[in-house]
Amino acid sequence: MRIAQLWPIGHRIDLGGRGLELIHTPGHSPDSVSLHDAQAKLLFAADFVYPGLLYAQIPGADLAFYLASAEALLPLLDPATRILCAHGQADERGEHRAPVLTIEDVADVARALAGLKALGQQPRSWPVNDRMSLLTWPPAFAAWQQR
Repeated sequence: MRIAQLWPIGHRIDLGGRGLELIHTPGHSPDSVSLHDAQAKLLFAADFVYPGLLYAQIPGADLAFYLASAEALLPLLDPATRILCAHGQADERGEHRAPVLTIEDVADVARALAGLKALGQQPRSWPVNDRMSLLTWPPAFAAWQQR
């Protein structure tokens, strides 16, 4: 299949009476995007945020962008927004459902990243909250400390 069109960041996808806004959420990867349905109070966050180990230790991961993305999302999201994430686990029937987080989890990511930057040392893993931890790697951490 050939790509017919690339949508720019900020593009609104019309779903017939409802729409999704394409939001750039780099950090995990430079090309990471999320889809926001403000009317339904939903954010489809993909790999930006999810329960478990947040990968910021892969090529292209950027801690400064991770922090900037979290801080940019906070004023866009209604406090009641449900954040649907990637990396769900099968339930007892073998069915997969997207994990659901809240705006408070995004605020926790922002606080954790700010604390990590202030620490000035690169740990392998950094706690975000009781559901998430951030995995880091030297290139992402060193570039961040030099900014």
